[in-house]
Amino acid sequence: VVRPGWRLIANCSSIGSLGPSADSWLCSFIKSLSATKEGQATKQPMFQLVFPTVEMIRNSLEGYLGGGRCVPYTSTVNDRQKWLRSHMCNWVSGEYGRSRVVPHIKTYTRLSPDRKKVAWFLLTSANLSKAAWGARTASGALRVRSYELGVLFVGDGRGLDVGGEDGMIVPYTTPPKPYEATDNPWLVNLKYNKLDTRGNKWPVDTSNPFEWLDPEVAGLI
Repeated sequence: VVRPGWRLIANCSSIGSLGPSADSWLCSFIKSLSATKEGQATKQPMFQLVFPTVEMIRNSLEGYLGGGRCVPYTSTVNDRQKWLRSHMCNWVSGEYGRSRVVPHIKTYTRLSPDRKKVAWFLLTSANLSKAAWGARTASGALRVRSYELGVLFVGDGRGLDVGGEDGMIVPYTTPPKPYEATDNPWLVNLKYNKLDTRGNKWPVDTSNPFEWLDPEVAGLI
């Protein structure tokens, strides 16, 4: 069922150090997830990484604190892999009313060109990192440093339907929207002076542990 036009999409809440270029690790990762019953794909599919922007976090229901607690990606890592930005797409989830909810979910899938099917769908705890997925050592051994758990949904060779009462739920809007020129990935260790939906800058003063809640909710605790 899978053809070269079926894009590979990942979404995660953090990103590991992937190397100075896509050839360092990402290309082999994409190749691993592009295999079919006929063997390895001759051409790698389009790869898109759904990851929240600064503005998405700022305008979220939780504000900056949501990003601080759920999306721990740092500038230290990001500055070493600026090439990854060309694959990044913003978090949008209009169909499920979750465009303003900070995502912590991690999924990986192959989506058909008409967006009506996925070849398979993986819901997992694994972020996009060598630690979670493994990397080859100098001796050729595969080293995986993190324990992860996931559920892989597979069809009968004809793909899984997307949407509807019985279809697969893809948590973000498809096709994912690539970053615009003014977009930047959320980086938890940077300062942001533009006020969020809670009226906060980042980092937030967390001396009040319930500050991030709605005032009415906080008053009941």
